Amino acid sequence: MSSSSMSSAAPGSVEGFYDFDPDGDLDLILTALPGDGLPGHTGDIRCRVSSKHLSLVSPVFEAMLQRQFKEAATLRSVGKVEIPLADDNPVAFMILLEIIHGCTRSIPRAITLDMLTEAAVLVDKYDCREVVEQYSDMWIYRLKGRMPLTLESALQWLCVSWVFRKSIEFKHATEIAIRSETLGDMMDGLPVPSSVLGGSAKDSTSRLGLISINRCDREN
Repeated sequence: MSSSSMSSAAPGSVEGFYDFDPDGDLDLILTALPGDGLPGHTGDIRCRVSSKHLSLVSPVFEAMLQRQFKEAATLRSVGKVEIPLADDNPVAFMILLEIIHGCTRSIPRAITLDMLTEAAVLVDKYDCREVVEQYSDMWIYRLKGRMPLTLESALQWLCVSWVFRKSIEFKHATEIAIRSETLGDMMDGLPVPSSVLGGSAKDSTSRLGLISINRCDREN
């Protein structure tokens, strides 16, 4: 997704500033790095958003903004607050913000597997799968015809299918990924529990599939 498509979600935005809610009381400070998908832009990106919108869809933000955290105290006393999120991919995060704030015309109908993986990491981090589900189902449907042919893409599909509760895709990715003796190390940073990856290849395959299926059953 380009920065221009992000600008369309925020009519009052200027370079480095995206206004998802003109009446918003929360500024999220993202950091764009080379290769993040924002051509020609690096450094801080300020996104003005609604704390209520984020709190409704994410228990992580709800805790941060409405309980006994310093951000919540500042919001209550000053009426606005800013939070730096330097570790989050800015393009993936802004796609989530478009969904959360109802900017439906700007939400991409198709994204790359790389971006879907970045989005999955954020969905897991902020526990907001439900609000994204309609779009994640569409993105996965459009990509699953190119299910993993390489170990790298299999690892991405493991992440995506674990977060979005796709047991069939999870099993298929597992069959490829489990062949690597360094699978556990390669999964570092992705939201698949390390306990799922231990043991022999055969045991891990069975365990991954069983946990995925059970997890899907509990969530659906």
